[in-house]
Amino acid sequence: MDTRRDFIYIDDLIEVVLMAIDGKGEKGFYHVSSASDFSIKELFDATAKALEIVPAPTVEVRPRSPDDVFTILLDPSKTKRDFGWKTKTKLEIGVRAAIEWYKQYGLVETYTHLKPAEGDR
Repeated sequence: MDTRRDFIYIDDLIEVVLMAIDGKGEKGFYHVSSASDFSIKELFDATAKALEIVPAPTVEVRPRSPDDVFTILLDPSKTKRDFGWKTKTKLEIGVRAAIEWYKQYGLVETYTHLKPAEGDR
């Protein structure tokens, strides 16, 4: 899909949540974000690399559905200002670490909102 999303690694999220629990910041909302958006293809490529697989030569990039937005990108400037926080984990490193965690704990099945392609059934 030709969509872009703002991904952060769970350890980065936990770090800022613990700061909030410890009383940093003010009451109200904060955007916990990397301030960068990544294409779904970039996420796919990072996953294939971490799994050490070579996908088919051509991976189809499908257009967004009409009810989907091009990007979801938040502004973490208030979080950075009040907490002195920003993400530390790059996308590729976070994907690799997440996959290693799944392998370590024997998780082989996950649930997703994605539907199988026509030939995959």
